[in-house]
Amino acid sequence: MTARELLRGTAGVAPSLYDEFLGPMLLLLMFAPGEALSAAAALDVLYTYVLAHQPDFDVRWCRGTVRVPRPLTLNLRIGQALTLALAF
Repeated sequence: MTARELLRGTAGVAPSLYDEFLGPMLLLLMFAPGEALSAAAALDVLYTYVLAHQPDFDVRWCRGTVRVPRPLTLNLRIGQALTLALAF
């Protein structure tokens, strides 16, 4: 079973999540697309680099309301799923 078959088929990962995050992450970490990787290898690398070492990343996944300073909002491209609470 390939990583793509597992994530998109069996696990039911949304197409946008796979296309915008998981697929590129696998390509970056394993130098191969999800179609060319075994499911076991993909799960191992995702666990090792993404989940087990999340505190080591500079990026944090936000939960709830995120306050963004007003000048930065002028440079953001706001999508339907993003709601900004302006900090004054």
